[in-house]
Amino acid sequence: MTLVVFGLGALLCAAGTRLAAVAFGASAVLAAVQPGPASPAVVGTAVMAAALISSGVMPRRVAVPALGAAAAIAAGAAGNAAIVLALWTLGTAAAVSSRAHGRDGSRWAFALLQSDLLLAATVVYTGLTFGFASWPHRLGTVGAGVLLVSALVRVPAVGWPDEHPELGLLLVRAQSIVLMSVAVRAAGHDVLIAAAAAGAGLFALAVLARRDSVRDAVQEAGLVLLTLAATGLGWEPTGWTWGAVLGGTLTHQLRLTGRGRDEVSSLARAMERSGGIGLPLLPAVGAAAMSVLQRPGPLRVLILLALTGGLAGRTLSPAPELPATRGTSPRRWGEVVIAASGVASLVAAAVALPRPPGGNSLPWPSIGAAGFVVFAAIVGGALPGLAPAAEPSGTSPVVSPPVVDRLTGLFDPPGGSTVLIGLLCVLGALGVGILVLGWLRGFL
Repeated sequence: MTLVVFGLGALLCAAGTRLAAVAFGASAVLAAVQPGPASPAVVGTAVMAAALISSGVMPRRVAVPALGAAAAIAAGAAGNAAIVLALWTLGTAAAVSSRAHGRDGSRWAFALLQSDLLLAATVVYTGLTFGFASWPHRLGTVGAGVLLVSALVRVPAVGWPDEHPELGLLLVRAQSIVLMSVAVRAAGHDVLIAAAAAGAGLFALAVLARRDSVRDAVQEAGLVLLTLAATGLGWEPTGWTWGAVLGGTLTHQLRLTGRGRDEVSSLARAMERSGGIGLPLLPAVGAAAMSVLQRPGPLRVLILLALTGGLAGRTLSPAPELPATRGTSPRRWGEVVIAASGVASLVAAAVALPRPPGGNSLPWPSIGAAGFVVFAAIVGGALPGLAPAAEPSGTSPVVSPPVVDRLTGLFDPPGGSTVLIGLLCVLGALGVGILVLGWLRGFL
């Protein structure tokens, strides 16, 4: 029923009506009250779709990415390898068909298809080796690791290119959350430890990205992976994937709201670049830090340092280049986003509800946290150079090597659209072939 209502929202988008936001909101509520492995992905995607429509994005631009996201979520919830790749290819086909024009759009789609090849190899190997009904619990260490790589490789595509943010924020974001959730459910203890360390490392390294959209996407993905791994390992508090996903949703909305030149946009930029207060990801970061504090050894130090560096690095990120005209987000919607972000950054329950299946309770803020905020404010007032400029002008210099941006630029298809269509046909034929084989073997 949840995906049916979500699909109804996509159809309403195709009809061009903003009532689609109501349908997406209803699907988010249904996913929240009917917990399951795909619930965080459904809630995060549905809330993002409703938020994009409410912020002024034309509903028809949301229709195809929403349908592709629904196909990816359905593939992630499937318990049979015979139908996974066929459903997944539908989502990728939606992304390729809706890509931006020009070289950047082709590079973006080509990067997405390359990461799908890893998923296709995992599905084929698992289905033919252990049987179609073995998905996903028989993935093993190698299969779970390959799925995690496939999820993380596509994360920069969530925020790049910038012309069509709904493609990345809806479709590719849903794909990455689904893949990480499936991989962590099937992962062993060693893979979970590696995933926790990798998630924290990504959260810190994301500040090296040239684009603020890529930085936010990588930090959200790193925090989602860290909370998934912490839950799988039984670290307390558990279940904070909800907080990471919903906090990431608000963070992306803050960035989009901050692209104007009015006072509301200026405040959104200040909050979005904040590392200590006003950032919606802060409660999930606090929950992850509390969970790792109970674990002795070097892993605790590594994760705590990475989380601290990721938060501090946001204040040092280059200021975004503003457009010549005011942003498209309605002023009232920008005020709603700012208010929700402020509440979420200080009240942990705002991004942990509903419970269940939201995260375990986390007192926020404590007396110590409040004192730390006051101390940070005093230091910031004494050292004004630490604060970002209130109104960035022009293109700011890059203060760190744009590692993530350079990795994204490696994907450059030599044959353009021909290569894209060829790869998509290969994936589609492979998915249909596995589907037919599963039907012949009686697994469907």
